[in-house]
Formats: sequence, C-alpha cells, structure tokens
Amino acid sequence: MRFLEIRRAGRESASADFDHDFPALIARTLSDLTREERHVLRSVSLLDAFDLSLATAAAGLPHQAPALRLIERPFVRENPFGLWPFHLHGLTRSTVRGADDRWSPGDWQQAAERSHAALGEQWRAGTGRDRALLVGCLRQGLGLARDFH
Repeated sequence: MRFLEIRRAGRESASADFDHDFPALIARTLSDLTREERHVLRSVSLLDAFDLSLATAAAGLPHQAPALRLIERPFVRENPFGLWPFHLHGLTRSTVRGADDRWSPGDWQQAAERSHAALGEQWRAGTGRDRALLVGCLRQGLGLARDFH
C-alpha cells in the first residue's frame, strides 16, 4: 500500500520510505481495514489457525463477509491441506495482540471466550471420530484457556 501511495504521488520510492518497524506496519495495515475486518483480525490473532466459520464465530459477527474479505488480504496465509486452512504469521499475531490498544482487556477476554466456544462447537458438529479435529480443538482451546484463564 505504501508503494502505491508513493507512486500515486508521482515520485520514485526510496528504501527510507519503507524503513518502519513492524508494529508501525501492523498499525498501518489495521488502518487499511474496515472496522469489521479489524474486529475479525483481532479475534483470529488469538488462534493458531482458522476457517471462515471459526473466524466469524470468534469475532461474534452474524455474517461471514468481513472474514471473507480478511482472508483475501496478503498477510493471511493459506494452507489448503490444514484442518483450518488460514493462519497469521506468529509475529503478526503477537504484534496485533501486543501493540493494539484499541481493545480493552475485557474485549480480549470476550474474544477468547467466543473463540473457545466456537472450537467446542466445531468439535460437537464433527463426527466425533476425527482425531485431527479433536487434537486441533484441544491444542487451540487449551492455549486460550492458559492465556485467558
């Protein structure tokens, strides 16, 4: 986005134009998202991996459109062979969680509780015989429980 902004201004880019620390880059990325996309991003930063329904439930939204737009962003990685196909790089997740002061501790707690409940719902909706789903839900659920009691 910064490169396109410089090009639109009609000047050549220089390396100093991109000399920003990572939290500043994340802050700029957040400003380029809609309010609902930012909400989904903050929510999925609590998860190792997610799909559309998990992202939507973690954010507590009634519709998938913001999560769908978010997964089209270049910072969301996709592994089509994963149990949950989408994930954020660990550094991105920790930066969103650590550098973002827009959410109160209560907001993060509520997102963790929604995420935990959504993982449980995915397990209940499964066949009950899928070991990979069980291990995935436990791994992510236990991490949420550890971080948010």
